[in-house]
Amino acid sequence: MLGLIQGRVYYNLLNWYRLVSLMPGFSYNRKFMEQMMGLHVVKDFSINDRPQGFFERNVLQLARLLTVGFRMAWAHCRLQKDVRRFHRHFARMYGQYSALDYQSLSPLGLRQLYQEFEDTILWNWKAPITNDFEAMIFYGLLKNFTLKWGLDPNGTLQNDLSMRRGRDQKHGSDCPAVRALPHDQR
Repeated sequence: MLGLIQGRVYYNLLNWYRLVSLMPGFSYNRKFMEQMMGLHVVKDFSINDRPQGFFERNVLQLARLLTVGFRMAWAHCRLQKDVRRFHRHFARMYGQYSALDYQSLSPLGLRQLYQEFEDTILWNWKAPITNDFEAMIFYGLLKNFTLKWGLDPNGTLQNDLSMRRGRDQKHGSDCPAVRALPHDQR
């Protein structure tokens, strides 16, 4: 999904498109993902396994959509709890791995340690992925609504609305751009 080459982060866009296509509302999510990543030139991506028959298109896909939608809603309700659990787990693992003397480990020991790291950290990355997906969706919706409601013809107001202006700021209602909006448009 990501690559780090000479200090630069690269996205494997094809895999990101595949991932986002698994979620309901791919046509919207795709645009939100491209916007989040700052893509200006977008290569066309199509899903080759579109449902063919009436039953698959209208019954099975609806059941899948409802299942994924329910799981996403459940994940949203649990997100803050999951994030706190992730932070505790990550801090514990970070402390454990930071205390190790990697120079003294054999190549086999390093390989085993990496496998353990992968199992304990990388496969428990659900909360950050859920958080990023929700941030992508809500940021995209915010941009769409500010444009649709005529609040920002340039399409940049969502940046001001979502910026954190201080360490203690907890939500967007404290943002000066929100306070500057006419009361009936809040």
